[in-house]
Amino acid sequence: MKKFEALFATLFLGGIFLEIFEWKTAIIPFCASIVLALFYQFLGVFYFNGIALRDIFNKSAYAQTSVLRLLGTFLLAGGSMGVLVFSAVYFLFRYIGGQEIFLIGAFSGLVTLIVSFVRYQKKKDLFYVRIGVRIVLLIVLNVVLLLVVPQR
Repeated sequence: MKKFEALFATLFLGGIFLEIFEWKTAIIPFCASIVLALFYQFLGVFYFNGIALRDIFNKSAYAQTSVLRLLGTFLLAGGSMGVLVFSAVYFLFRYIGGQEIFLIGAFSGLVTLIVSFVRYQKKKDLFYVRIGVRIVLLIVLNVVLLLVVPQR
């Protein structure tokens, strides 16, 4: 799944640069962003917790992971990352409502960052660092797109 995330993140970022320079390749960042947002939302809980796709239905794969960590990863981390990816698409294609979606994603992302920071201070687990870094990168990407791409 690491290759999957890297591939679609690269396609998304490459498509953003092509779109900023006004090449007519709008389908690349749009499709990559949809796949990336859905990946974070629905498969992120398995990806961040180190559960392989073949072990999703295997009960022993979840034995070391608490229910709160699974719910937090699915609801907070996956949800905020998915919303932040969609807000980047809204900024990129100059759709109406991008700022509102960004505020929702940034607020939930900041809540996730605070929870990740507190949990990292207690447990020193790199799981929380990986989530925090991705959320910070998505927030920075959205701010850059907000400042660079002219809005309607």
